[in-house]
Amino acid sequence: MPSLLPGFEYDIFISYRQKDNKYDGWVTEFVANLKKELEATFKDDVSIYFDENPHDGLLETHNVNRSLEGKLKCLIIVPIISQTYCDPKSFAWQHEFVAFHRQIQSDTYGVHIKVANSNIASRILPVRIHDLDPEDIALFESETGEVMRPVDFIYRLPGVNRQLRAKDDEQIKSPNQLIYRDQINKVANAIKDIIGGMKAIHRGTALPSRPAVVEKPVEPPAPKPEPAKVTPPAGRNRSRVPLFVVVALALVALAYFVVPDWLNKRRARNEILPAIQLMADNALFGFVPSKAFELTQEAARYIPDDSALIRLWPRVSRAIDIDTEPSGAEVFWVDYERPSDPWKPLGTTPLVQVRVPLGVRYKIEKPGFQTVLVTSGRMGLTSKVKLDSIGKLPTGMVRIRGGTPSMYIIGLEQNGGKPVGEFLVDQYEVTNASFKTFVDAGGYSKPDFWKVPMLENGKPLPWSEAMKRFVDRTGRPGPSTWEAGSYPDGKADHPVAGVSWYEAAAYAEFSGKQLPTVFHWSLLAETNRTLFIIPQSNFNGSGTMPVGVNTGMCSFGVYDLAGNVREWCSSKMVGQTNHYFSLGGGFNDPTFAFNDAYGGPALDRSPGNGFRCIQALPGDTTLALITPPVAMAFRDYNKEKPVDDKTFALFARQFDYDNTPLNAEVKQMADTGIWKVEKVTMD
Repeated sequence: MPSLLPGFEYDIFISYRQKDNKYDGWVTEFVANLKKELEATFKDDVSIYFDENPHDGLLETHNVNRSLEGKLKCLIIVPIISQTYCDPKSFAWQHEFVAFHRQIQSDTYGVHIKVANSNIASRILPVRIHDLDPEDIALFESETGEVMRPVDFIYRLPGVNRQLRAKDDEQIKSPNQLIYRDQINKVANAIKDIIGGMKAIHRGTALPSRPAVVEKPVEPPAPKPEPAKVTPPAGRNRSRVPLFVVVALALVALAYFVVPDWLNKRRARNEILPAIQLMADNALFGFVPSKAFELTQEAARYIPDDSALIRLWPRVSRAIDIDTEPSGAEVFWVDYERPSDPWKPLGTTPLVQVRVPLGVRYKIEKPGFQTVLVTSGRMGLTSKVKLDSIGKLPTGMVRIRGGTPSMYIIGLEQNGGKPVGEFLVDQYEVTNASFKTFVDAGGYSKPDFWKVPMLENGKPLPWSEAMKRFVDRTGRPGPSTWEAGSYPDGKADHPVAGVSWYEAAAYAEFSGKQLPTVFHWSLLAETNRTLFIIPQSNFNGSGTMPVGVNTGMCSFGVYDLAGNVREWCSSKMVGQTNHYFSLGGGFNDPTFAFNDAYGGPALDRSPGNGFRCIQALPGDTTLALITPPVAMAFRDYNKEKPVDDKTFALFARQFDYDNTPLNAEVKQMADTGIWKVEKVTMD
């Protein structure tokens, strides 16, 4: 069947991997349904080349020949993009898809066609039948030089990654389920638009022939009397600009102002919006990168009322109110995962319904006031931040607005619901240099700093005896990790490590502060935000790192709550004589330690033990509720009655399975440097 336009063998070439049609004949079914849809869409018959006959010589093991070159002379190619199609070693990719793309770059019509609604469409119309790996999308876009904009035939159900079938329309299992019939219609309509655009180009190239012109002899004009010379008035040009020059200049000026605007709108619709959509669709755990927000801002400069753009705004940003006390502060933002990027201005407070990305850090500055760092977790839809004059707060401390911690710490969940008043906290863990001031001031020789009676195995430990335990490697007073009464060279800014709970409490007394309760610590740490904090923290390492070097920051601008050193809390464990909670995990702990409640003997001086201090504010009435000992969730199995053998057999039966090889395969799909995504398949 000839093509609708001269010079072409077929209208449509269906390119696919042969194995994608072997299992259930999906491509054959797709082509059959597409033909029916095209019959109802076009007045003329549309021809499709589809390699359904092995004798055509186009199987994956065969060589390229003249037959294939002829069949590729089509108006449109429809590549069936599967999990294996985007593969340079694939026959279909190399000799059909790539060959077609290079062929149309030099033919009469080119790669891109202007369609009826003035949009631009590609003669490559991909149909996607699986969710793809990022590298496959990258290969496609690298070859074509544009964002992949396919018509999807993917069965959207958790844990499923297969082609949508016509029979799936018989039972809708999800409100977001694609309809096969609709997708077929989309393909047919897209084909109609592209071919319609190519027909218009074809009609435009057939210019009508010009009528013959009969030349007549031209007689010389009669001589005219020479006009009298008139001197133009002062200030007037002696010559007149020809009309065609004026028109040309006007057109140039019009093009100067109109064409860039048209090009920008076209780019916004055809390039920027698809890129934003792709980022939003592929966002891990719903965390859309701030780059998508910046692209949305760019698109809004050219097409602010575009319906697709309006739908994308809430997927990449939110509108919030920000004010400060006092007002007039400058607010800046930066992507949470790229804190070294330049700060971007957001505006001056008060800010009303300002659009901000979803996962960012804010910096709030006002001359004469202490700079405030917070994250999007702190900023609600309506936020008011209190600014403190420079010098009002103790050095290195930040103000924390009170609240009720969610207590996501495993083992302490049942203790939630207790309010915490406003307080001050050390922005960083107590450093070696700071602890040295305590040592040099005779901290280990002054009983006034050691307010809590010391116990060992439940028995009182005299203060003088305890001081013999609190020495460094050389027997001098100090943390267990020190030598000769001082910290190792070059580690002044590292957190102090190797201190017992008693030493931490004595330092807090010396500095006029106190250790935080588990409620203070949980409010700060926001352990429900581990996906943000943990990747930028010091875990599974060989030693401590300088405070603040790790960029894992909580919503209140406090650093190193996760990792570096475990932090002693003032909360005692219920039922224990001298066991206290130590939270957050240390450099030598696995990452899950950030979410786990850990309690240890107050005399424990392990190398991973450190602390930070808080300062309660006058009039805080919540302290009486949160300072008593805290219980961990615990079931005493020694006191529970076991089930009988018959009941146990019923339980055990629920775990029966066919003990055959799983044949598991692990495929890494993405590695951002912050987290990895892996796909595991098994029988």
